[in-house]
Amino acid sequence: MAGCSTSEGGGHNITDKNESDGEIVSMIDVLNADNDLEEEANAVLGDSDDKCCTFPQGYLGRQALYACETCCPDGLSEAAICLACSYECHEGHDLYELYTKRHIRCDCGNTKFQNLTCKIFPNKTEINDENKYNQNYKGLYCTCKRPYPDPDDEVADEMIQCVVCEDWYHGRHLGIGPPEYMDYQEMVCTTCMDKHSFLWAYTVDSIETKCIENQEDTKPVEIENKSTVDEEKTDNVQGDEAPPPKRSRQTDYDTVSSAQEEKTENTSSAANEATNKTTDEATQEDTKDGLKTVNENKLEHSNQKESEIGCILEELMKRSLKPAQHATFWPSNWRAKLCTCLKCKELYKLNHLEFLPNLSDTVLAYEERGKAKQTPGVTQYDRGIQALSHMHRTQQIEVISEYNDLQSELKDYLRKFSDEGKVVQEEDIKIFFEGLKTRKRQRSDVAVQNFCR
Repeated sequence: MAGCSTSEGGGHNITDKNESDGEIVSMIDVLNADNDLEEEANAVLGDSDDKCCTFPQGYLGRQALYACETCCPDGLSEAAICLACSYECHEGHDLYELYTKRHIRCDCGNTKFQNLTCKIFPNKTEINDENKYNQNYKGLYCTCKRPYPDPDDEVADEMIQCVVCEDWYHGRHLGIGPPEYMDYQEMVCTTCMDKHSFLWAYTVDSIETKCIENQEDTKPVEIENKSTVDEEKTDNVQGDEAPPPKRSRQTDYDTVSSAQEEKTENTSSAANEATNKTTDEATQEDTKDGLKTVNENKLEHSNQKESEIGCILEELMKRSLKPAQHATFWPSNWRAKLCTCLKCKELYKLNHLEFLPNLSDTVLAYEERGKAKQTPGVTQYDRGIQALSHMHRTQQIEVISEYNDLQSELKDYLRKFSDEGKVVQEEDIKIFFEGLKTRKRQRSDVAVQNFCR
């Protein structure tokens, strides 16, 4: 097709654009996009239950969630809906797809909903006290507080989710562009970096640092978990040498340090005394309860080792840091290098970041679990046929009728472009499905009115 060419890597790319007709989309592009969407859907939904409400499972570590504009319009409080309830209880409603979020319990049918009872699990508590909501539940995103997709935004831009606050941001609104030279796995937004300023100490392993090191032909600095830091290799991590950060940047860490200083000294002294004890003395001390178990010995050894190594964050804080007003991008293994000493665990708890050192919390880990549950070679079409076979005959007829109507309307719509010799653009497809959605809503409203008494 005119306007398309094959890239050096063998991929199929759009390389030309007709000023009058807009971007040209080939069938191969459509098929590739369809495969990508199916893979993304499998990753996002694969580890979530599409049959049972997740409320009985409590506050899940991570799950696919939705918000219903129909049930909770502006003026009403936010509410979270699990995948199964989005299908069973909110079919035909206007939903906001929230991707995945952590530590949320399904709200469907509780007191946040005025005229709705959950069809799957109606016996819910009145409210889920631990649920935390943000503007995404009202269909707004980023610092610009706009919907996505935004009909008034003509700038092509990707949305990136912050791993801390879990809001979504336009790439151009992060204070710094996404890295072009390396792949990144997670992003921490500007606001969260400012709120949790101790994270700047770990930017020695961030994507920005790696890019700077590559440009200056310096050897990358690696931080291995539970190891000391070579300060000579980290002097130029942030580019030009900067003065030490203001004390306000270390407030959270200093608070934990001062609160536990005496406790840490006592712990270290106790560990040293235990180390200096002879085997005979240790045996005599435990004669009352018998010999120590294997697990107790391992715990003692672990505590002693942790005391000897010290705090990684404390060592990193000695570097010259240069906090900035922009987001940071991180590679896939950065969480494994966070310090997990007792002092840092208290720091995470103080900042409500207990999830941060937990590798199973990452979206990547969630998606991998979802992919592992998928049957190899089974497509969404196959699952659709399987679901159709389990429906009642009347439901089967209704689904097939709707499909045939869709097929007929789409053919008629595309025939106009063929007759006039026009190229079908992405915006044309969007217009078709928006019109289809509007007509379906109108038919539903009429059907409800006919049965009203």
